[in-house]
Amino acid sequence: YKFIRVRTIFYFVAVALVGAVMVAGFVNRTPYQIHVARDRNPLFVRLADGAIRNGYTVKLVNRTYETKTFHVTLSGLAAPRLQTPGLDAKGSVVDVPVRSGEERVFRLMATVPQASLSANMTPAQITALVDDKTLVFKTVFITDGAGQ
Repeated sequence: YKFIRVRTIFYFVAVALVGAVMVAGFVNRTPYQIHVARDRNPLFVRLADGAIRNGYTVKLVNRTYETKTFHVTLSGLAAPRLQTPGLDAKGSVVDVPVRSGEERVFRLMATVPQASLSANMTPAQITALVDDKTLVFKTVFITDGAGQ
C-alpha cells in the first residue's frame, strides 16, 4: 500500500487552498460598514421656512465584540441640520449606538437652507466616525433649484 499518491497530494493542496482563502477572508474582514439609500419618494420636501429636507436610510454594521457609538455627519453642504426619529441629534451630528455583532438601520433627515444650495443635485457625503476610523458614503442632496 502506497500512502502518498497523486490523489492524496491533490486533496492536501485543495484543503490547504480552501484554508488559506478562509484565513485571508477572516484577516481582511472590516469591523465596520456603512450603507446609505437615498429616499426616492419624495425626492425632497420643501418646509414652511423654505428649507429643503432630504431623507436617507442608513445602515451601520458593527462586527466587533463591543458596543460602539458611531458619530454620523453630513458634509458637502452648508449648515445641514440632521434629525433622526428615536435618536438624539445634536445639530449636525447624530450619535448612533450599535451593539456588538449587529447592524442598525435608521432614517436620517437632512435639512438645508434653500439659499445655501447652488444646484439641483449637490454632491454630499455621509460620514460615520468610530474608533478613529472614518467610514464615508457618497450621495447627493436633491432640490428643485427654485432658490438659485
